[in-house]
Amino acid sequence: MKRLCEARAYGTKPVAACYRASITDTPELATLTQDISTEIAIIGAGFTGLSAAHHLAKRRADVTVVEAEFPAFGATGRNGGFCCLGGALAKNAQLDNRYGKSQRLAYRRSEAAAVGLVKTLLDEFDLQADTHSSGETLLAHRASDCDRLKNSRAQIKEDYGVEALFHSKSELRQLGMQGPFHGALTIPIDFGLNPRKYAYGLLSSAVKNGGKVFANSPVINLKKNRRDISIDHAARLDNGRSGYYCNQRICRLRPARLDGRALYAAEFFRDCHRSANAQADRGARLEQRANGL
Repeated sequence: MKRLCEARAYGTKPVAACYRASITDTPELATLTQDISTEIAIIGAGFTGLSAAHHLAKRRADVTVVEAEFPAFGATGRNGGFCCLGGALAKNAQLDNRYGKSQRLAYRRSEAAAVGLVKTLLDEFDLQADTHSSGETLLAHRASDCDRLKNSRAQIKEDYGVEALFHSKSELRQLGMQGPFHGALTIPIDFGLNPRKYAYGLLSSAVKNGGKVFANSPVINLKKNRRDISIDHAARLDNGRSGYYCNQRICRLRPARLDGRALYAAEFFRDCHRSANAQADRGARLEQRANGL
């Protein structure tokens, strides 16, 4: 097995003194100790795996999540709690050249939709996840950066459908943003939250709706006709950090913010329910779309 990060990252020491871990109780879950059968297996109990499990369980799918450690053990429980835009380093010109403007706009709107989905789920769960702030503010460290920020407002409007607000240097002081900054731009989409509380809300909903989640149950490999979990479909939703090599075809999705990839996963598996004959072509298109971005 090949992993992308250093060995220490896969232990508990990096999060031993994490404040958010100290104020959030880790759910106690069973360990998978016997053979089971499931229609859908999700590898990884982070944001994306648990969100996919939530959506699928609500649709009465037979879904099982297996996690090598405990829910939110990896990047989900170690991030800064920014529910924000992002998901690809590709610039608009690159996306337009490769996919066309309409697809670029659809992708950019999906970034905003992912943030909106988190807000919707927080309301649905009536979950207090220590949310705060409204929007993300980009600071100009040089005077020349101010023009670039001002000129980006039209592009932000086209991409995300919102009006970005420019702040002058004097306005920053009034807003409490002291420092050597020449101006700033706020995009009114993002917000902050406690990532563990949100993840555990997804977990609770998935289990409430009939999903099964196992902790301390690492997946070593997936093989056809030789398996302890009998599955129809599998998705590896671990942000690519574990580096498993599997013989069975897996819906492999690229990193995105919070629930972005869960939308692809839920759509993929919903199609599996609708038609076994149509699933292969549709699944291939979704994989190509996700992997390309």
